[in-house]
Amino acid sequence: MKHAKNPGPVYEAILPYVLEAGRMIRESGDVQVSPKAANDFVTQMDRAVQDYLLEGLGRAFPGAVFIAEEKENMTSVPIGEVFIIDPIDGTTNFINGFPACAVCAAYVLEGEVECSFVYNPFREELFSAVRGRGAFLGDKPIRCRSRQMEQGVCLIGDSWKGDKEVLRKYFASCRMIGSAELQICYVACGRALCDISKEIHLWDYAAGKLIAEEAGALVLDISGERASLKEPCAVMVCVPEIRQEAMAIWRESLGISEQV
Repeated sequence: MKHAKNPGPVYEAILPYVLEAGRMIRESGDVQVSPKAANDFVTQMDRAVQDYLLEGLGRAFPGAVFIAEEKENMTSVPIGEVFIIDPIDGTTNFINGFPACAVCAAYVLEGEVECSFVYNPFREELFSAVRGRGAFLGDKPIRCRSRQMEQGVCLIGDSWKGDKEVLRKYFASCRMIGSAELQICYVACGRALCDISKEIHLWDYAAGKLIAEEAGALVLDISGERASLKEPCAVMVCVPEIRQEAMAIWRESLGISEQV
């Protein structure tokens, strides 16, 4: 697996665990599925991967606090060393053999993501970033890419409750991949112009946040300010050139007419 060169000791310490977690997912056989809520599922592999990451990274970073999807969590990110983990982002895709899911790990220090990984083991695509050192797909640097909005793609989440017809007035298409973190990374590497959500959890955007920002994209909340790490959060990721238009479209699609 190709990856960024000389990214630093934190990156090198986390990478093997992310790659092994991806191998576990890729080589898993039949999965046992349990419902969590309407249209929301968990498998034994979600739990196995999470247990592996928490145990391994806990040994490597003994002072770290962990926030992860399949465990009880705090509602804010504490000061100090924190990992934000999603063992399988896109569980429904995974259950159905649709190869768009990812292991996600964000290393947070004093409230800022300093190093992150989003790894789709079925496509062998490893997105990563270290603060101040850029974003990568494998060992290749990535940058977000602007184009005319009427030719570009707007990505939306599974729980999107906004008006898709509003989005289709401005973009060539609005699409749903089924993995929030991969969608953010697709903006980062130029496959989409923006990704919008109404409300997502920390583990659905923390890792992608750094990758997008290091790739030159903006990660904004509904007020138009840089999104912070809070649980949950409405997040839009977009190329800088469409910031004002995308904010207006986001609000219009949600029926928010006034300035937030």
